[in-house]
Amino acid sequence: MGKSYMEKLTEPKFVAHTSEQHNRVRTIIDGQFPAVQEQIKELILALVDIEFIKEKILKDDIQRKSAIVSREENALKHFLGEQNIQIIREKTIEIARDSIKLHQHQTGIGYAVDADVRTNQHVFSILGPHTGHYYGDVIIVFKPEIMLHPDTNFTIQAATFFPGGYAYKYRPWLTNPGPTPLRIEHFHSSKIHSTLDNYEYVTALEQMGLAGRDRKTMNVGLQDIINYFLEVDSHQTVEVHLPQLIPLSYIDKIYVPKNVFESMNQKTQESKTKLFRNRFIVTDHEVDMNVNLGTLQGKPPDPSRCEYTSYVLKQLLDKVQERSDILLKTPNFHQGIYITVAAKQFITIPHTITQTHQHTVALTNRQLSNNTVYLYFKVKNGDFMLILTNERMDPSQVQKNLIFLTCYIAPMPSTTNLISPDDYHEIDSYLNNLPPTTHAGVLQKKNHKASSNHFHKGCNTDDYVQYCLRIRYQTGQVSLIHVGVNSLYNHSTLEYNFSPQELDVTKLEYIQIQTFTQTIPIENFFINFEPILELHAVIDKQFRTPIKINQEEDDDNDIPSNPPTGNKRQQKHQQQQYSNTTISVIAKSVIRTPSNVLPVDGVVRMTKNKPNIIQRVWNRLFGSKTTTLPLLPVLPTPIAPVQQVPQEQNQYVQQQQLSATQIQQQNPTRSTQPILQPLPQPVIVVQQPIRENPPCKYSNNCRFQYTHPKADEHCQKYSHPCRFSELCRQRNNLQHCAHSIHYEHKVPTCSQDQQCQQKHNPLHRYEHRHTDFSDLLFPCKDGTQCQQKTSIEHSTKYSHGENIQLSTRNVSHSNSFKSQEDF
Repeated sequence: MGKSYMEKLTEPKFVAHTSEQHNRVRTIIDGQFPAVQEQIKELILALVDIEFIKEKILKDDIQRKSAIVSREENALKHFLGEQNIQIIREKTIEIARDSIKLHQHQTGIGYAVDADVRTNQHVFSILGPHTGHYYGDVIIVFKPEIMLHPDTNFTIQAATFFPGGYAYKYRPWLTNPGPTPLRIEHFHSSKIHSTLDNYEYVTALEQMGLAGRDRKTMNVGLQDIINYFLEVDSHQTVEVHLPQLIPLSYIDKIYVPKNVFESMNQKTQESKTKLFRNRFIVTDHEVDMNVNLGTLQGKPPDPSRCEYTSYVLKQLLDKVQERSDILLKTPNFHQGIYITVAAKQFITIPHTITQTHQHTVALTNRQLSNNTVYLYFKVKNGDFMLILTNERMDPSQVQKNLIFLTCYIAPMPSTTNLISPDDYHEIDSYLNNLPPTTHAGVLQKKNHKASSNHFHKGCNTDDYVQYCLRIRYQTGQVSLIHVGVNSLYNHSTLEYNFSPQELDVTKLEYIQIQTFTQTIPIENFFINFEPILELHAVIDKQFRTPIKINQEEDDDNDIPSNPPTGNKRQQKHQQQQYSNTTISVIAKSVIRTPSNVLPVDGVVRMTKNKPNIIQRVWNRLFGSKTTTLPLLPVLPTPIAPVQQVPQEQNQYVQQQQLSATQIQQQNPTRSTQPILQPLPQPVIVVQQPIRENPPCKYSNNCRFQYTHPKADEHCQKYSHPCRFSELCRQRNNLQHCAHSIHYEHKVPTCSQDQQCQQKHNPLHRYEHRHTDFSDLLFPCKDGTQCQQKTSIEHSTKYSHGENIQLSTRNVSHSNSFKSQEDF
């Protein structure tokens, strides 16, 4: 916990709050009704008061407090049972006693300047390997998720470097603002949060500058940065300021020397197996516990700690390498804010909508639409309110200029005791423009703009439910919709169009969260200005019949409007010609129809009769006598299949510009009718055309497509083979498919798979699949002139102009798309 929190451990309410956050106690509390939760908290506070009275820290009547304990325990035994009450009693007394000891013997160095920069309200840590051996022998490694907590931030170098001026000495590219107050202000403006777009890019540049400072070069690699971390004091690397009270579930590993562990009390040793299990690692090292570690700051560790320090650093570096490999294979490992908000709490999300938009535009160098904003978040339990305002809310003050958009999500209803659908009951979830203080009255009078008392019906309420709050600035439309898995089963939407007089949605900036009766865990809270297509399920609500290919036996209802003419051989030839043409087109995963054959209403009607609803249900459930192919998006002009080596750009452009007449001249055997006659009756719904870029003549060896300064401009003009072929997970992403070609690549898995010694060979990689490795490599920026071609580690990631014969079949597009405007 933070230094400021330690100083408050003489106050019983803070110690009681700490007891409530204990993992076992919190599990008991969270499973109870609000009234029972309040009684548990009263019991905990009374137990803490008794311990403080015993130590003469608190002056009160111990008999009165004991009576409160007896009263609450007698009431709670009807809900919790004796065992749970005993757990609460033991853990509360244990935490109260430890808190008193901790306050009397506070840990940490405690620099005087910490209070000036307010870092005493945080827990200090280092991002990466920690060389501060003088802080202690117990080393705690946290999970990466803690970096997404709103109360977490980090700075390049320690906070104390700013008031003292050392930051400007070690980072000469910074400008010293002068007096100490301005330096402290500079520190606060230098804080970085992991939810900012491309925050890792800024951090990497700073580390490259520090690692290459003495050599005056920016030609710095990951190993150079690691060496810098190991050579300097940890205050000169990346200092992370964590929340001042951290749940133990955030701990990934704990390292302790053998003799230090043996010196701990029995209860602490028992926690190794009961609480942390294999996360608590007791090493075989023994250290000199008589050494005053505080005197070793700026010096090497004492001889008894050298081996232990080296061992832990190696474990940390292995973890860094492991995580680096994971991030290279799966970018955006985490996205958004992760936080658990206690009941009856009010918090503000750190970034405003405008700040997020400006950051995204500046760091991606890409113009984003500001017509619509999407707020994505995953929540468990419910009973909380999302509040958007034009100014930051301060519950302690009266703010007359505030405007509100309140989005209330009701508690998840219990479905375990339902006997019939009529038993389903859910409190209203709603959208409104009233202050959150009116919540109780709004529910009673149903004074809301849009509401639903079945908003979660059909959802898996035992797990996280993902939502999207969409705001369209031009129309004032606000919508709360289900996304992710639950959107397949629940299509309920809360939607209302606010007039400018009711609510000017363009002024909404700040995002706040208000909880009520329950603790609310929130995951993946992030702001976006484009829909995440993967989260929006594509539902065929009109139950359309798919395209059919005739076989010799037809349904009676599927009589062609214009039957084939001529003898049976000619009829069979016409049918076979259409079938071959259709299959050839389907092989490219899209149906390409010239735009001049499309009717004005955007629908191609191919028979007289349309199956009725009973026939469509029958066909969908039991199939028909015809072979079906899925309904596919229609693209403009037909193009030739892409060959093994993609064609030149100029040939592609010429082909794209061919008119329908020229195509007919080049293919005189093809029928001049816009619709082939032998096809029986379906209805094809023409979807939004998808623009494809012409293939780059350098194919997969193009060095302009990734890290080149003009990469975005180049990829807007030309497409390149996707490194993951048809297995790519982004094939539903319109933007990705516009500049990527997904070749169908049917090859066997390598017999050695991940243990293969030839993964650095681009030809072998393309001829054999390896789990978690792409088919094609990143093109090296130095091409054939690269000096690291002989390095196996380098060649496993990068290719150097090898001539690879690519597959011929293009399956770039998924079978179903929606325009971004549909979301």
